[in-house]
Amino acid sequence: MCSMTDSIIEILVGRLEIRAERPLTPETTFASLDIDSLVLVELAVIIEGQFGTRVPEGALTARQTIAEAAAVLDGLTSPQHGAPEVLAT
Repeated sequence: MCSMTDSIIEILVGRLEIRAERPLTPETTFASLDIDSLVLVELAVIIEGQFGTRVPEGALTARQTIAEAAAVLDGLTSPQHGAPEVLAT
């Protein structure tokens, strides 16, 4: 099973076609990739479809590293958080 960090990197490179001078790592920030809020919304929509959970507005920010975003998303997809309706609040 692939980690959330790996999933984010795969989505950024494979689906959103983000290009960087160096390979993406967990420490790479979205800002360093010149990712704007529109791309972050696209990323959230893809994550929602792939993992079947709702990503609240503002959960992903340009200041985050890929690892920080993965930690947030892992928290949203973990079974202890209950149904997606609870996450929407």
